[in-house]
Amino acid sequence: MDESGDYNNGIGSAGKQMVLPFLVRNDYYNGETGKIYPIKFSMCEDHGMKKIPIIDLGRCTECAGCIEIAPEVFRYNTETAMMEVVDLLRYPEDLVDEAIKNCPEKCISWERE
Repeated sequence: MDESGDYNNGIGSAGKQMVLPFLVRNDYYNGETGKIYPIKFSMCEDHGMKKIPIIDLGRCTECAGCIEIAPEVFRYNTETAMMEVVDLLRYPEDLVDEAIKNCPEKCISWERE
């Protein structure tokens, strides 16, 4: 894995550019626990479209459960007094799916970009 978190930056062992239909796995480093976790990321299999998590702010009660599950993806903005999604190049699919599953208001979902 290189500094950007990618394996070989898409370059195959023979030095040729590889075209991957979707990103399967990568690692996530949790700075609080100091552990590295393997996770799936949010690239759609169809046409490489990026999936992004969204929050329906009209239904959100700011319980912060999503922050407990995926603090690198969700945060509370004290200036707007609202939950928000952190702008990332790739979202950890396993963690976002867990946040979606555990959201009491069912206000988190995936959207294709």
